[in-house]
Order: sequence, then structure tokens, then C-alpha cells
Amino acid sequence: MRASNWTPAFAGEKNIRKAWFLGVHPAEAGIQDDLKKMKSMSVRECGRAGLRGGPEISLKGGKSMSEEGTAKVSEDEFIFRAIKRLRKPPYKGIHSVYSGFNQAFKEHFGKNPVEVTQKLAAEGKIVTRPVKGGVMLYLPEDAPSAPKSVLGKILGPEEETP
Repeated sequence: MRASNWTPAFAGEKNIRKAWFLGVHPAEAGIQDDLKKMKSMSVRECGRAGLRGGPEISLKGGKSMSEEGTAKVSEDEFIFRAIKRLRKPPYKGIHSVYSGFNQAFKEHFGKNPVEVTQKLAAEGKIVTRPVKGGVMLYLPEDAPSAPKSVLGKILGPEEETP
């Protein structure tokens, strides 16, 4: 059996986090009882949802810390926000898969995002462009203009070159 180099928080140790972990597990840190005593927080068993199956810290009102900032918005508003907030300059749109949009939409609404984005595109509220691995989603004002067709260039009048 290996000896642990862990020291509880109440022993005067300032850093209760093990060097190779990014977070603190309340039971291992020896602060679970202290958290139970605090009136603004409660510790509830949440099975697999918590860190390695341990307790999850939740705020008063039953909301967990991860749910604190979420509010229900319509599907349209969710898509508009996603396009505005997930795009990275200088790009004007987002890739539906690589940006994480599809996964976030499924988690929030429990629906298939492809059907909803196709419906919005048919209504003209967003613009979609097929690309490798998914589609690019754009707001109508930010969508790239359609390139002049190759056939139109070939059969059209000849342009003078300088």
C-alpha cells in the first residue's frame, strides 16, 4: 500500500489541491463537513454527475453551479446567440460541429439541430453553407456572397485584362 502525500486543509496546509489535479474533491480535501455547515451551500450525492462520483456542490434553490447561468431561450434565439458568440474573428460564421454548436443544442433542447437550422435557413433567418464535416452557419447580413458561376465566366463576355 502506498502512503499518501495528502494533508488535510485543517492542518495548516495552504494548498489543499494535489499538484496533478485541477480541482478539489470535497471529501478528499477534508472540507465536506465544513460545506455542509454553510447555509448558502448544500452537498448532495449526485452519482456520476459529480467529480469522480463524489458530491456536487449546489447553490440554494437546487441549482448546481453549472446550471446557475442558464436560462430557457427559444431555439431561434439560441442559434442567433451561438453564431454571434462562437465565431472567431475574422470569420463571420460558425461550423456546426467543430464549434460545439450541435452538441450544445442537443444538450439544451434535446432535439436534432439539423432540422431546426434547415427550417430557419428555409425561412431566410440564417444562411447555411455545406462544408467538410458539417455546415457553416451565418447570419444573413454576414453571409458570404455567392461566387460567380464558372459557366457564366466561360460563356460570358470577355473581360479585358490590363
